[in-house]
Amino acid sequence: MVVGDSMELLRELALRPADINRVSIECESCEARMELSLSALSRVSSTPDVSNKPQQIPANCPACSDDWQAVRSAVDRFRQVLLDLEQYRVTFRVSALDQKPAVPKDVVGG
Repeated sequence: MVVGDSMELLRELALRPADINRVSIECESCEARMELSLSALSRVSSTPDVSNKPQQIPANCPACSDDWQAVRSAVDRFRQVLLDLEQYRVTFRVSALDQKPAVPKDVVGG
């Protein structure tokens, strides 16, 4: 983008629904984080997770037992929307971050 006599470079990622293959959930209470494969969570997937280990989002945070029912339900709905969108020519555009985000402590890496 050109603004006056200066030029601004815009960096962004272009992602298709099939490119979104992992989800990271951070606990609001203790900031512990769990990362899971969306394809391993998926009931119907054309590209199953290589590990073939069925994964579930726990009902409670593994670190502090905070209730995760709402996030569990939201991720399930999001996963289904991604599967539905794969049949269309949809692209998500995400601006690249200029700074490193804070890294919360990991609970489980999937």
